Amino acid sequence: FFHIEFNLISQNNTMNTIENKEVIGEMVDGKINIKNLNVLYLDDDQDVLDSYESMHRLDFNIYTTTNPMEARHIVATKDIHVIVTDQRMPYMTGLEFFKLIREEYPEPVRILLTGYMDLSEIKSAVESKKIYSHVSKPFSPSEMRKTIEQAAHFYYFGNNQ
Repeated sequence: FFHIEFNLISQNNTMNTIENKEVIGEMVDGKINIKNLNVLYLDDDQDVLDSYESMHRLDFNIYTTTNPMEARHIVATKDIHVIVTDQRMPYMTGLEFFKLIREEYPEPVRILLTGYMDLSEIKSAVESKKIYSHVSKPFSPSEMRKTIEQAAHFYYFGNNQ
């Protein structure tokens, strides 16, 4: 078990509280224990959300919604560490959602799901650090879990590890 004696810088150079990091900062086999990691999934397809929850319910704490405004409320009221959202949704794209919340809630690591081949806008968002990563559909449960583990590591250590 490691104990953090100082604040760590998140992806947007804002300070995260020590308390949050201690809660899930336990190392297991050289990896961060993500059991207490809070992950928000935003997708317009409830069946997809049900699938995410089924895939990862034993891995970490999952919040799901089909509504971007409800997602914003979850981010405002829960200690969300990682946000996974679909790019193409009827009322707002994933990038638009991230833009909506990023200034007020910069700490959560942002992962964008894409199901189409034109990735120039997505690559630009990654390069400009608007999002941490993107995952192309379809993906396997193990691929998504690995991406979320990497996002958790980034949440705690940034680019320093």
